[in-house]
Amino acid sequence: MNISIIGACQTLGSSCDGAQYGPDSLRNNGLLNRLKRYGISINDVGNIYNDDKIICQPNEKLRNYEKIADLNNRLAGIVSRCLNNDNFPLVIGGDHSLGIGSINGVARALGGDNLCVIWVDAHTDINTQETTPTGNIHGMTLASVLGLGNEQLSSICGLGAKIKAENIIYVASRDIDEGESEIIKQHNIQVFHMDELITNGINKTVKSIEEHLNSLKISNIYLSIDIDVIDPKLAPGTGVPVPNGLTKEAVFKVIDVIAGTGKVKGAELVEVNPTLDDDNNTTSQLAVEIIDYLIGRIINSYNG
Repeated sequence: MNISIIGACQTLGSSCDGAQYGPDSLRNNGLLNRLKRYGISINDVGNIYNDDKIICQPNEKLRNYEKIADLNNRLAGIVSRCLNNDNFPLVIGGDHSLGIGSINGVARALGGDNLCVIWVDAHTDINTQETTPTGNIHGMTLASVLGLGNEQLSSICGLGAKIKAENIIYVASRDIDEGESEIIKQHNIQVFHMDELITNGINKTVKSIEEHLNSLKISNIYLSIDIDVIDPKLAPGTGVPVPNGLTKEAVFKVIDVIAGTGKVKGAELVEVNPTLDDDNNTTSQLAVEIIDYLIGRIINSYNG
């Protein structure tokens, strides 16, 4: 297994500065040393940043979309090349608008028809400029890859949807806007809501996730984890915290069932904001633990 670590220093998709420091914070808190223990090939390709030469036109419904589109075009190319070179892209962020580029890159390399995107996040990030209450593009990521909303964002790597809506799975969602609920319902997207996890328990829920994955006709999975899926008491360093989230142990159980498929071809962990973290770098350290566990489980699935 060859891993390419890609830092996407994007913060313009959110309303809070600081997520651009997430990638280096994960490195500084031991990410590479953790992964080197597995004896695999690790290529840290460094960071990509917004182009300061691009002037953003004011748009309250699509804040900073020109620079965000530019970064995601470049990120899509990097991710696609990694996969074409038989490398596993591990994207670290950065706000979740970077998912536009990462998912497009995976779909370009592997094909979108048999690609499942699993979105482990407190939010569903499927607003468009018509439904957004904030104008923040980190809340529009999955709409863009489905070909919805702003054309400059949705046409990265070509026009139209890059993945099938029925191949999106939300896990632990608990803050869904009214407009997002309508889009999710219209496109029949599977949501394992946080309420369901609380009611049924994590073991029963991951069994349901496993059954749903088995029902899909897909060969590849891209896993996107937003650190705000963790309860903010455990992970304070993130821009849009939502109470009553998962524990680390629950996230590990979700990872177990997803990695156990042997189909995970790339992953990202986003929205770590070191400027909002405590003095012990608790959130960055937890993010490193999650990535470490994920890569270990994926290696086991490849070898098993």
